Amino acid sequence: MSIRCLLFHAAATALLYSFFAYSIPSIPENQHASVTVAEEVPGTISESHSSTLVEANDGSLVVAWYQASGGETGAKIYLNRKTASGWGNRVKVGDDGNTNRNPVLFQPSNGPMLLYYHVGDDISSWRGYVKTSSDNGITWSSSKQLPSGYLGPIKNKPVELPDGTLLMGSSTESGHTWKVHMEKAPEGQYDGGTGWSKTGDLSVEGNNTEWGCIQPTILNHGNGKYQILCRGGASSPAYPFSAFSENSGNTWSSLSVIPDSPDAIYSPTRGGTGFDGVTLENGKHVLIANSHSSRRAGISLYASDNGLNWTKMVEFMTPDDFPPNGLERINPGSYSAVIQTSDGMIHTTFTALERAKILHFVVDPSVLGIGDATVLHRNKEERLDRAHFSGFSSEKIEIYSLDGRNINKSLNTAKQSLSGGVYLLKVASKNGHSVHNKMIIQ
Repeated sequence: MSIRCLLFHAAATALLYSFFAYSIPSIPENQHASVTVAEEVPGTISESHSSTLVEANDGSLVVAWYQASGGETGAKIYLNRKTASGWGNRVKVGDDGNTNRNPVLFQPSNGPMLLYYHVGDDISSWRGYVKTSSDNGITWSSSKQLPSGYLGPIKNKPVELPDGTLLMGSSTESGHTWKVHMEKAPEGQYDGGTGWSKTGDLSVEGNNTEWGCIQPTILNHGNGKYQILCRGGASSPAYPFSAFSENSGNTWSSLSVIPDSPDAIYSPTRGGTGFDGVTLENGKHVLIANSHSSRRAGISLYASDNGLNWTKMVEFMTPDDFPPNGLERINPGSYSAVIQTSDGMIHTTFTALERAKILHFVVDPSVLGIGDATVLHRNKEERLDRAHFSGFSSEKIEIYSLDGRNINKSLNTAKQSLSGGVYLLKVASKNGHSVHNKMIIQ
């Protein structure tokens, strides 16, 4: 089911309402329950773009982006961290050469946090650089250029293979010639050491030389099968392109346009816009992408079981939220990044309002039916504890029907009196926060 969704808690409502200066839609409770945070990333101002985010080993959230003044030449990489006490102050972390763009953060299982980025005034002459942080993004090493001929992840995060190798989606641009290739870095050599490898440029279905692609995002289908979704070029159809690998990214099929559907995902015309995806722990796939064909607008969360057929679940912004008012290039939302954190939540950041801000949203996938659900059995003694929610207790539990009605029954009473089916749980933690979860009574 498609859900148009924009949650604003009281503080976020006042902040974003005053900033965006448009009428926030009135969304029913049962529809906005999935979005638990809606906020701007502090320190993002005019010409902030191409954000990336990662969960640090200490549980903090680290967000980076590039920022320029008056065009993209001279852009630098900035970063901010959100801990349990809130956001900090932005710091500059990328300043090699005149122009630094497209940062990519990643925390491998072993070793320091990684920040890849790209240096050069013209995209066709970009050089890949990397920095590392051993203290959860607080301080960073000096920069190191990647091996000659390697760019690292060009926009979206890598995935870590079972042997520790990083599989990275990369691409090159020269005029209207856009080409995708994949790169690998073995464990222990993530910072540009020896042993890197890459594929050749991936072909497009029918060897169509007019259809270019860039900026792959990687989905994991298990057992060595991976999929990339790529942004199409100015002469390509206005939909993402897809390719598959059956051997952990060593070889790939030709890139082909994903099927159209009622909930179409767009890589808008005139060169499209970047998007990002992630495979959840339960194997479901999520994509944060545009849902409007003609300009960078209508940014939404999509979900899929197979990576080809997608359903729109949450629409963060629509073209109508920010009418052009004569400004053809108005940009409500684009260039997303998305991760799933260790608590199961989906975090996304994206460029908003013509590169004026980077916004951060948190979505609870269980409310949308794409996360893990709590299954309760009528004839079994059960309670909500750490087995269901890490750090949450059963001190306060509210049960809702899917239409948002509070059932006002205890858990055990509900199990015996409610008909079998799907409900929503709201569980309060000791620190006052709450989490929504899908509940199935059998």
